[in-house]
Amino acid sequence: MKKINYVYAAAHEMTKLQQNELEGLNSLDLPEEIQKEMANNTKGQNLVSLALKFLVWCKENSCYDIIQPAGSPAFQAALQSVLPKEFEVYYSYSKRVSMDITQPDGSVKKISQFNHEGFYNIYGNKLSTILAYKYPLEKKKEIENIIKKFSL
Repeated sequence: MKKINYVYAAAHEMTKLQQNELEGLNSLDLPEEIQKEMANNTKGQNLVSLALKFLVWCKENSCYDIIQPAGSPAFQAALQSVLPKEFEVYYSYSKRVSMDITQPDGSVKKISQFNHEGFYNIYGNKLSTILAYKYPLEKKKEIENIIKKFSL
Protein backbone atom coordinates (compact mmCIF):
# COMPACT_ATOMS: atom_id res chain seq x y z
CA MET A 1 0.00 0.00 0.00
CA LYS A 2 1.25 3.46 -0.90
CA LYS A 3 2.06 5.47 2.23
CA ILE A 4 0.05 8.66 2.60
CA ASN A 5 2.18 11.73 3.21
CA TYR A 6 1.25 14.25 5.87
CA VAL A 7 3.00 17.14 7.53
CA TYR A 8 2.56 17.85 11.23
CA ALA A 9 3.14 21.59 11.35
CA ALA A 10 2.42 22.45 14.99
CA ALA A 11 4.77 24.38 17.23
CA HIS A 12 4.82 21.59 19.83
CA GLU A 13 5.55 17.87 19.94
CA MET A 14 2.77 15.37 19.32
CA THR A 15 1.33 13.46 22.23
CA LYS A 16 1.40 9.66 22.22
CA LEU A 17 -2.34 9.55 21.42
CA GLN A 18 -1.81 11.87 18.45
CA GLN A 19 1.10 9.72 17.21
CA ASN A 20 -1.08 6.61 17.49
CA GLU A 21 -3.78 8.16 15.32
CA LEU A 22 -1.23 8.90 12.57
CA GLU A 23 0.50 5.50 12.76
CA GLY A 24 1.03 3.97 9.35
CA LEU A 25 1.16 7.31 7.53
CA ASN A 26 4.33 8.88 6.20
CA SER A 27 5.36 11.98 8.15
CA LEU A 28 7.31 14.65 6.27
CA ASP A 29 9.44 17.18 8.14
CA LEU A 30 8.66 20.79 7.35
CA PRO A 31 11.82 22.88 6.75
CA GLU A 32 12.80 24.68 9.95
CA GLU A 33 12.64 28.10 8.29
CA ILE A 34 8.98 27.68 7.32
CA GLN A 35 8.12 26.08 10.68
CA LYS A 36 9.59 29.03 12.59
CA GLU A 37 7.81 31.60 10.42
CA MET A 38 4.48 29.83 10.93
CA ALA A 39 4.94 29.50 14.69
CA ASN A 40 6.09 33.09 15.20
CA ASN A 41 3.93 35.37 13.08
CA THR A 42 5.13 38.96 13.38
CA LYS A 43 3.38 42.28 13.08
CA GLY A 44 3.35 43.45 9.48
CA GLN A 45 4.18 39.99 8.09
CA ASN A 46 2.42 39.02 4.85
CA LEU A 47 0.56 35.96 6.10
CA VAL A 48 -0.95 35.10 2.70
CA SER A 49 2.57 34.97 1.25
CA LEU A 50 3.66 32.68 4.11
CA ALA A 51 0.63 30.43 3.57
CA LEU A 52 1.48 30.16 -0.14
CA LYS A 53 5.13 29.39 0.65
CA PHE A 54 3.96 26.60 2.98
CA LEU A 55 1.50 25.18 0.43
CA VAL A 56 4.09 25.24 -2.38
CA TRP A 57 6.41 23.16 -0.17
CA CYS A 58 3.54 20.75 0.60
CA LYS A 59 2.66 20.36 -3.08
CA GLU A 60 6.30 19.84 -4.09
CA ASN A 61 6.43 17.02 -1.52
CA SER A 62 3.07 15.43 -2.48
CA CYS A 63 1.73 16.25 0.95
CA TYR A 64 -1.95 17.14 0.77
CA ASP A 65 -2.93 16.33 4.36
CA ILE A 66 -1.82 19.01 6.80
CA ILE A 67 -2.04 18.27 10.52
CA GLN A 68 -2.27 20.99 13.15
CA PRO A 69 -0.63 23.94 11.34
CA ALA A 70 1.08 26.36 13.70
CA GLY A 71 0.41 30.06 13.67
CA SER A 72 -1.89 32.76 14.86
CA PRO A 73 -5.63 32.80 14.11
CA ALA A 74 -4.81 35.38 11.42
CA PHE A 75 -2.40 32.91 9.77
CA GLN A 76 -5.06 30.18 9.93
CA ALA A 77 -7.47 32.50 8.11
CA ALA A 78 -4.80 33.32 5.50
CA LEU A 79 -4.08 29.59 5.01
CA GLN A 80 -7.77 28.73 4.55
CA SER A 81 -8.23 31.65 2.12
CA VAL A 82 -5.64 30.26 -0.34
CA LEU A 83 -6.07 26.53 0.30
CA PRO A 84 -6.58 24.61 -2.98
CA LYS A 85 -9.30 21.93 -3.02
CA GLU A 86 -6.83 19.04 -3.11
CA PHE A 87 -5.49 19.99 0.33
CA GLU A 88 -7.09 19.13 3.66
CA VAL A 89 -6.21 20.69 7.01
CA TYR A 90 -6.87 18.84 10.27
CA TYR A 91 -6.83 20.26 13.77
CA SER A 92 -6.50 18.34 17.00
CA TYR A 93 -9.63 18.11 19.11
CA SER A 94 -9.03 17.52 22.79
CA LYS A 95 -11.43 17.08 25.65
CA ARG A 96 -10.50 19.15 28.68
CA VAL A 97 -10.75 17.42 32.03
CA SER A 98 -10.46 19.89 34.91
CA MET A 99 -9.94 19.24 38.59
CA ASP A 100 -10.08 21.63 41.52
CA ILE A 101 -7.63 20.73 44.28
CA THR A 102 -8.05 22.44 47.62
CA GLN A 103 -4.70 23.48 49.05
CA PRO A 104 -3.76 23.35 52.77
CA ASP A 105 -4.22 27.14 53.03
CA GLY A 106 -7.79 26.89 51.66
CA SER A 107 -6.97 28.21 48.20
CA VAL A 108 -7.97 26.15 45.16
CA LYS A 109 -5.54 25.01 42.51
CA LYS A 110 -7.13 24.23 39.15
CA ILE A 111 -5.49 21.58 36.97
CA SER A 112 -6.54 20.88 33.39
CA GLN A 113 -5.64 17.82 31.40
CA PHE A 114 -6.28 17.72 27.65
CA ASN A 115 -7.09 14.30 26.20
CA HIS A 116 -6.68 13.98 22.42
CA GLU A 117 -9.88 12.73 20.79
CA GLY A 118 -8.89 12.99 17.14
CA PHE A 119 -7.82 15.15 14.23
CA TYR A 120 -10.76 16.81 12.46
CA ASN A 121 -11.11 19.08 9.45
CA ILE A 122 -13.17 22.29 9.53
CA TYR A 123 -16.25 20.36 8.40
CA GLY A 124 -16.16 18.10 11.47
CA ASN A 125 -14.85 15.03 9.64
CA LYS A 126 -12.33 12.85 11.43
CA LEU A 127 -8.99 12.24 9.70
CA SER A 128 -9.18 8.44 9.86
CA THR A 129 -12.65 8.46 8.27
CA ILE A 130 -11.57 10.82 5.49
CA LEU A 131 -8.52 8.74 4.60
CA ALA A 132 -10.65 5.64 4.19
CA TYR A 133 -12.76 7.48 1.58
CA LYS A 134 -9.90 9.44 0.04
CA TYR A 135 -7.79 6.38 -0.69
CA PRO A 136 -10.39 3.61 -1.20
CA LEU A 137 -8.29 1.51 -3.61
CA GLU A 138 -5.42 1.31 -1.15
CA LYS A 139 -7.89 0.41 1.62
CA LYS A 140 -9.56 -2.22 -0.56
CA LYS A 141 -6.17 -3.81 -1.36
CA GLU A 142 -5.22 -3.72 2.32
CA ILE A 143 -8.47 -5.47 3.27
CA GLU A 144 -7.97 -8.05 0.50
CA ASN A 145 -4.45 -8.79 1.78
CA ILE A 146 -5.75 -9.27 5.31
CA ILE A 147 -8.45 -11.66 4.05
CA LYS A 148 -5.80 -13.63 2.10
CA LYS A 149 -3.70 -14.04 5.24
CA PHE A 150 -6.58 -15.62 7.11
CA SER A 151 -7.94 -17.74 4.24
CA LEU A 152 -7.39 -21.48 4.34
